[in-house]
Amino acid sequence: MYKVVEGKTKRVLKSTLLVQFERFIDELLCPIYIIGGDIELMRAAMPEITSGVYLQLRNDGRVYVGEAVDIVHRQTEHFAEGVKIWAFAVIIFPRISEKARKARETEVMEMAMKRGFELANIAKVQMIKKRLKQAQSQAS
Repeated sequence: MYKVVEGKTKRVLKSTLLVQFERFIDELLCPIYIIGGDIELMRAAMPEITSGVYLQLRNDGRVYVGEAVDIVHRQTEHFAEGVKIWAFAVIIFPRISEKARKARETEVMEMAMKRGFELANIAKVQMIKKRLKQAQSQAS
């Protein structure tokens, strides 16, 4: 896996990436963290319907941030699409509106981008980059 840093391509070790991901989810206070993409472990960790924001460290080194009312069900959809997950974490929000979940998802994505993670959320990345650039220009 590779990361572009100031126009140079730099190989990132998987172990380094995992440590960075673990530090990030610690900052987010994620109560659920699973190494690997085992749906049975996810079901065991979330025996009831769990609502919130989730983070996937995918096998290709990218991070995917999503939100769902039923996170385990959403993960089965990801697996059916062929997604391979190396590590998985959840921020639980049991009683929160969809609008609030989506706002928190976007906030977590912004935080991940600021920390240098490459996001797999292609549709939202451009919107977030624009917001970050606007915030930077307003701060100047």
